[in-house]
Amino acid sequence: RILLPLREAAAPHTKLVLTDFVLPLACVDDFGVGEGGIDVQVEGAEKMLAPAPLLANLGEASANTYWMDLTVGSLLTFNGQERTLREIIALALSAGWKVVHITKTPGSLFGHIVAVPV
Repeated sequence: RILLPLREAAAPHTKLVLTDFVLPLACVDDFGVGEGGIDVQVEGAEKMLAPAPLLANLGEASANTYWMDLTVGSLLTFNGQERTLREIIALALSAGWKVVHITKTPGSLFGHIVAVPV
């Protein structure tokens, strides 16, 4: 509801900066082309995989962000939710934006996501 009007008002060289938590996956993700042909090759999204026998996400599945997802989803009536990078890319694309860069501080799940008009 918010991204589409922003896209309609955007000039061809507009850059949209989204700030949000980016949920880590609880499994290995090669950041390739995924479901629905969504290309998740985004500058800054490179991730080192943990060596065996450690979990692929280093056990981050119990991170506070997951608890926030439950809180946001259950308390707000806006169908709010925290999203993985793949989900953020798909949402942006559905509103006419292409995610081109993500910046995250090491050890933090909070990210700055840059998107451009498609």
